[in-house]
Amino acid sequence: AKKIIAPLFTDAAITLIQNSLIEPEVSLWHELGDGWCVPKDQWKEEVPTYIPQFKCGFTPQPDQYHHTLFDLPPNTTPRVDSGLRSNASRTRLAQLAEIQSHEEFLNHLRSRGAKIARVKRDFLAESEQEISLKAGEYVEVVDNSLNWNRLRNRKGGDGYAPYTILD
Repeated sequence: AKKIIAPLFTDAAITLIQNSLIEPEVSLWHELGDGWCVPKDQWKEEVPTYIPQFKCGFTPQPDQYHHTLFDLPPNTTPRVDSGLRSNASRTRLAQLAEIQSHEEFLNHLRSRGAKIARVKRDFLAESEQEISLKAGEYVEVVDNSLNWNRLRNRKGGDGYAPYTILD
């Protein structure tokens, strides 16, 4: 455990851990080493990019890896939606707002010739770039060129989710 340094925790994560542990857990946590106790903004050495490996077998390929799913690359700032949308985008969102049921959304997607998928199990988004989904709902597959698909739901929500949750 002392050799593990990636991913480093944020200062907020370390504070949460410290406030959640009691002795002897605090001592044990400190024995794990600096990689567990020093925030990443205070880390002096270069840290390799963290690419997670999931139990289901999913691992983002380094050439397909999106920093925005887990961390921002250096010299970038988070994307902020200015609220300015094109007329076509506003029209599409207005159409989606009128759709009430999953069946109506499915018919709407079919009429447009969109690529459709059904969600097999619930997925809870853990970042701004991801989309939360419920089992049984239909989504439009906007981009499936990566292991994480860009999807759009009937409410107009748009984001990434792993391909493994789709039929």
